[in-house]
Amino acid sequence: MATVPSGYGAAVTRHIVFERLHNFRDLGGYATRDGRTVRWGRLYRSDSLSKLRGADHKRFRALEIDIVIDLRYPWEIDLRGRVPHHEGLRYHNLCIEHRPYDQAALAPDTPVGPYLAERPRRGGPRRGRGVAAGAGRHRGR
Repeated sequence: MATVPSGYGAAVTRHIVFERLHNFRDLGGYATRDGRTVRWGRLYRSDSLSKLRGADHKRFRALEIDIVIDLRYPWEIDLRGRVPHHEGLRYHNLCIEHRPYDQAALAPDTPVGPYLAERPRRGGPRRGRGVAAGAGRHRGR
């Protein structure tokens, strides 16, 4: 069972409430492939971080998120905006759909999902400890 950080209370919910954001979730507690669990308060996923304003932005900053990895197409970012910048925030746009691969050249028994998941390890950029669609929290190496 995952260790729940102090301040989360007895009834832990994944959903973190924001006024302007929907579907902001803590990914803590999920089992990893090697049998461990993702720590609570470490990795998040969200939509529409460009909507952060006022109290929502203060709540986001209180989570101490210092890396945001945006998985959208660049044209979506141009159209809808990106997370507001603040001191110490590192932002990366890593649209996974832009990673070139030739599915027709793969052997018929190659599972496409794991193949694409391994692409960043085969020469792509190495970033922090985790990746989230929206926001990730990172505390050193």
